[in-house]
Amino acid sequence: MASELKRTLGLTMLVFYGTGMILGAGIYSVIGRAAEVAGESLWLSFLFAAVAAALTAFSYAELSTMFPKSGSEYVYLSQAFKQKKWVAGAAGTVMAFSGSATAATVAIAFSGYFGKFAEGYSPILVAGIVLSIFSVIAIVGIQASGWVNIVFTMIEVAGLGIIIYLGVTSEKFGDVLSSLPGPGVLQGTALVVFSYFGFENIVNLAEESREPEKTLPKAIFISLGVSTILYLLVSLAAMALLSPKELGASDAALMTAAGKSSVRLGNILGGIALFST
Repeated sequence: MASELKRTLGLTMLVFYGTGMILGAGIYSVIGRAAEVAGESLWLSFLFAAVAAALTAFSYAELSTMFPKSGSEYVYLSQAFKQKKWVAGAAGTVMAFSGSATAATVAIAFSGYFGKFAEGYSPILVAGIVLSIFSVIAIVGIQASGWVNIVFTMIEVAGLGIIIYLGVTSEKFGDVLSSLPGPGVLQGTALVVFSYFGFENIVNLAEESREPEKTLPKAIFISLGVSTILYLLVSLAAMALLSPKELGASDAALMTAAGKSSVRLGNILGGIALFST
């Protein structure tokens, strides 16, 4: 008989987990290109993407209440296609490979940022060390992972807070709110919606959460709401610091935006990007 997982996670840890998953490297990697195509309507692209993400969030919230089990998509498809077990099996296999590919991709992205601070290291070696460290943390237990995630999420939020602070103190902050929507706003939405992915992973902690039928839906919407507010403020701040063309021309748009006001803050934001990945 399989042993049950320990239900140690409350609403606070679930919200930090969801927020941390959403605020990962997405905002750092897509905001420049999105600004280039959406122009001054960048903030609208983030708002539209939040609405699209919310529709998916309602589905996950409802399903997590009906089937509060780990396995998310596999569990849901098993219930929907009871006579066709291969459907759930295929989806589960795809999700496993997707998770492996994502972990490898993000680990390599980490090594790329790391190379800006310490040259001469093998990217593959650095990525392997990162994966090994977090594998050990995961094996130790969900509570250890939860606390590590809280620390990293707070660092991520601090990084976005730097951008927001610099933007708010600029005389141009909020000027784009009076501009008419540009033709590239929907194309920008298609790009930035990637930044909202992550909240759906909360349901995978169903069997390690206390009262999952209540806490999982709350955690999904709270984390999505917090992330949306931060994204809107960051988009307005970035547009106050740099033009859409300048943001689009940079491979590290937020670092460039912060560096325009302070080279030191730009370097700090580059370090924070490590924690985001």
